[in-house]
Amino acid sequence: MHQMKRWIPCLFALLLLAGSTAGSFQSGDEILGIWKTCDKQGKLESTIEIYKEKNEYCAKVASLTKPNWPADDDQGMAGKAKNDRHNPNADLQSRLIVGLQIMRGFTYKPGKNVWEDGKVYDPGCGKTYKCKFTLVSSNQLEVRGYVGISLLGRTETWTR
Repeated sequence: MHQMKRWIPCLFALLLLAGSTAGSFQSGDEILGIWKTCDKQGKLESTIEIYKEKNEYCAKVASLTKPNWPADDDQGMAGKAKNDRHNPNADLQSRLIVGLQIMRGFTYKPGKNVWEDGKVYDPGCGKTYKCKFTLVSSNQLEVRGYVGISLLGRTETWTR
């Protein structure tokens, strides 16, 4: 019994250390890396790289499964690399989709697994929306783009 009393402070110190170490892994950087997006049929559509710039989280298109415009493209771009042609700013329409920064300005909310206050640009329609990320698991990220309030939006699930 006397030896057990001696171990209790050690055990408490170990638990305290383990708890503080686990907390340090919740830095917000858990979302960094490559994520896969799928179309409505569940087929891989693109990969997105989330990276950190200063204290903000951003994302760019790393790859597309179909990086070129289709043969039946109605704007005469058949076979050419997809560009940002739907951008309302004509000076930006020649930018290639692969490598394009589509998200910026996200900040991590400690303890919630949420990254908020960012914007997402949809090159498919040329519009920018408010956005937030929620890390569901280490391999699943919910990305919610919305207008005004979060209730008026759409959520996509990205995977690693």
